[in-house]
Amino acid sequence: MPTVNSGLLLAQVITFLVAVFILWKTAWKPLGQMMRLRQEKIRSELAEAERAQKETRKLEEDYQQRLKDLHRKTTELLSQTRQEGMKLREKIINQARAEAEETLRKIRLELKSEQKQMLAELQAETTLLSLEIAEKAIHRILDERDREKFFREILPEMDAFRKDDGGKPS
Repeated sequence: MPTVNSGLLLAQVITFLVAVFILWKTAWKPLGQMMRLRQEKIRSELAEAERAQKETRKLEEDYQQRLKDLHRKTTELLSQTRQEGMKLREKIINQARAEAEETLRKIRLELKSEQKQMLAELQAETTLLSLEIAEKAIHRILDERDREKFFREILPEMDAFRKDDGGKPS
């Protein structure tokens, strides 16, 4: 079995412990501090990434909400425009109908007026023509005395006929 030299073992243990102490003071503390700083940096970057992700989600939700609102407003505006268009269409149609009815009413009144006027003129002309025919016929049949007597009797009747009938000679 191998023999252990205790002096050498002790010197090696002391050298090892001194090396560990030197490393601890010079390397482990800065290395540990560097590791802690790195951990803190990673934690802060993760927190920043999480915050940015939440902000991105919030912005996306806001964008989606705005998009929905815009879609809703556009739909409402289109619906309102359609309704206003239909109202305007109905108003124009009703106005055109009223104008057409008024024009038709005026034309009918004018036609009735013209018809009455034409009938009055026709009656007047017929009366005059009848008088002329009667005059010619009487002129042939009656002599001068009888004619005067006949016209004295018939003229008041003709005047009364004109006043009742409203016919005026043209």
